[in-house]
Parts: sequence; C-alpha cells; structure tokens
Amino acid sequence: MILTDSIIDYAGLFPPAGLTMDKAVGNYAEYRAGEWCRLLGRFIVPASRLAEMEAALNKSRRKVRETLPWRISALVGDDPESDLRSIRDFNNRNDPFFTIDTLELNVPELEELSRVQQLCGGMPTYWELAVDERLEAFLSGLAKGGGRAKIRTGGVREGMTPAADRLARFILECAKKSLSFKATAGLHHALHSGTMHGFLNVAAAAAFALEGADAATLKAIIEEEKHDAFSFESGEITWRGKRITGDRLRRTRLFFVSFGSCSFEEPVAELRALGLL
Repeated sequence: MILTDSIIDYAGLFPPAGLTMDKAVGNYAEYRAGEWCRLLGRFIVPASRLAEMEAALNKSRRKVRETLPWRISALVGDDPESDLRSIRDFNNRNDPFFTIDTLELNVPELEELSRVQQLCGGMPTYWELAVDERLEAFLSGLAKGGGRAKIRTGGVREGMTPAADRLARFILECAKKSLSFKATAGLHHALHSGTMHGFLNVAAAAAFALEGADAATLKAIIEEEKHDAFSFESGEITWRGKRITGDRLRRTRLFFVSFGSCSFEEPVAELRALGLL
C-alpha cells in the first residue's frame, strides 16, 4: 500500500523502548530481512552515538550483511558543527553500505535558523517545531532555506501529544508552503484511539490537506476512530465518501514522508488487525 511503504523510521533507541544499541541494530536487521520490510524506513540514531553504532554493526556484521544497504537518519544535538563532522566521517567510512542521508534537529531561535541550515548543506533536514504563535514564521524560514518540518505526535510525558486541532494546523500550514514533514513518537496505533493519534489518520489528513481541505476537515480526519469511515485500497484512500487516487495519492508520500517509532512490530500488528497487510 503506497501510504505505508517505507513509512516507519525505526527509533528503538528512544523511550519508551530505550533499547541498547546492540539490540536496536539487531532488531533493524531482522525487520529488513522480514516479511514486512517494505514498511520499514530509516534507522534513527543520535549523532553522538555513531561510534557506538559502528561498534554494534561490526559485532553484528554477519547478521546485517544480507540486509544492506541501510539508510540512516541522524539526530543533531546542541553542537551541530561537531555532530556534522561526525556524520561526514561516518559516511566516509561506511558509504555505500551504511549511509546517513537525512538529518533531524530541534529548531534553534529564528535568527539562528538560516545559519544552522547552511551548516547542514544540501542534506534533507527535518526541524522539530512547536505548534505555537511562531509556527508560520519558522515554516517560512524552512521553506526559504529548503528545510523540512517535523512534529512530535506523542511522548512519555503528559502534554507531549498535540491536540487534534494543533496537528491539523501544522499539516495545513505545511501544505500551504509545500513543505514535506515527518512525525515522531506516539504513532503506534493505525487509527486514532483515545488520546493517541493514528498514523493512518495523519496520512489521510496529509492527503486531503494537499487537496485543499480546511482545518476543521483535517481535525475530523485526525480524530476519526471508526475503521469503516476509511477505505485504504491499493492506489486510493477514501474517507466518508471523499476519495483520492493515483498520482494525487503518491504526492501525499512526498509530503508526509515517515514517522519515527520506537516499535516496528506494534504498527505492523495494527495494520494486520485491520486487514491491511
């Protein structure tokens, strides 16, 4: 299904899973060799742990050999100059077998955005944004510098899950500015459940945002919990009689690129339970 191909970036190192590097690397290798590998996106690792990752890869060389090449997304920390040097060195040593081809950062102050964007060069870079009064200014800065957006859709602490109207606003503003985005945390469910967002809801909202849906419609899609309100057929998506097909749906995946999850198995199990795998 086009909506789910390569959509889950594996973040097993992060809470609540919080796996060791050896375990996370081993899991990713198993998933890449497994039945549902087409759903798997990048391995996510902090730039500060790249040496640890290389050691784990060397220990698991036999296990990972049949799953190459790996695409990796590196989280850049508070010292971007140092982290970016580490990333370049990692790629020089390991390309084309293990390649960091995207970056993820927290947004600095607005006046610092352009400088840090230039440091990142031309590599696709996702900037985590808060949905507050500064959102439009930051998105405009990202659009000007060729960046991409990132939103936190859950977390281990109270208040880390954005309300549906805030998530709808984020998606709508990204669509208006033609900014690709990814999500991180909390999207273990396929469909909205209680206070937790669903990754199919986010994908559907992204699709309809590109078709010109307003914020109220996107909020309703994000909050939709009824499976029979949706139809996810090969090459099309329908929500309450509204349909998107073909190239218009493929465009959605260039817009909503992926989501980071500390679990690969839970989202897969959700899709299987819905009969979508």
